[in-house]
Amino acid sequence: MLSKSKKVCQNLKKQYILQTITMEELEKVIKTVFPLKSEVDIKNLTDVVRKQLKLKSNQTEVNLDKLFLENEEGFDRVDLARELFRQRQLAQDKYLREVLGELGGRHARNNTVSVQALKRAFAIVDPAIG
Repeated sequence: MLSKSKKVCQNLKKQYILQTITMEELEKVIKTVFPLKSEVDIKNLTDVVRKQLKLKSNQTEVNLDKLFLENEEGFDRVDLARELFRQRQLAQDKYLREVLGELGGRHARNNTVSVQALKRAFAIVDPAIG
């Protein structure tokens, strides 16, 4: 997931020869790369970026090289990566709880579930699957 956002930022740098972008531009990138993220999640990500880069409240420039710092072993698990991972885990857990709820909640754990019931549960939780 983070590599996708890193690629977007690298493309921004190549297209515009940028080493820095504003927080507003970063928010736009996040919304483009992760269109389903809530405003709260986006705010959390920008807060983490501010913390990771030690930006003061009046600073708006984000250094992309510092944000996606790599060490000898590859991408360093920095705060932004951890927050993206945390948000992904929460979203996956929520999705699974919703599907399980449509299947009958705790009772479904001990019962056999038909393919039709599973399809129905997925379609209810995610109508795009329909």
